[in-house]
Amino acid sequence: MPNPSQRLFMRATRYCATRERAPQEVRRYLERHGASGAEIGTILDQLQQGGFLDEARYARAFARDRARFSGWGSLKIAAALRAKSLPQSTIDQALATVREEGDTPDLSSILRKKRGTLKPDLGPHELKVRLMRFAASRGFAYEEAIEHIDRLLRHEP
Repeated sequence: MPNPSQRLFMRATRYCATRERAPQEVRRYLERHGASGAEIGTILDQLQQGGFLDEARYARAFARDRARFSGWGSLKIAAALRAKSLPQSTIDQALATVREEGDTPDLSSILRKKRGTLKPDLGPHELKVRLMRFAASRGFAYEEAIEHIDRLLRHEP
């Protein structure tokens, strides 16, 4: 019969095997299951050595998924990764990988889709403000958003 530390390690490996996890997530998981601070450190080290836990791999997967499937911009992705206590260098590398692989969301199509949900009788200023607010909430930089919004509004009938 495995001792409590071994059981916690086995539980953590199963937890990490289901999907990529941030070290902070695994730490909280182990705390919820009664692990002490020393046990958590040891288990996290073992998980990293065994390839179950990798900050860089997690950051890349998170950034790719949020850009591709959720349509998030780099600012929102970076903020979410910072909230998971990942180092800035890891975040920068993950965002660079997303850009290199061409997984950045198409802001023009996102804005066109949003435009279709807004009232057709909105004035041009109010329309621009709402689209800008939407783009900012998705994590796109002001300059990028305003460029796409202006292009969209110029080509609108």
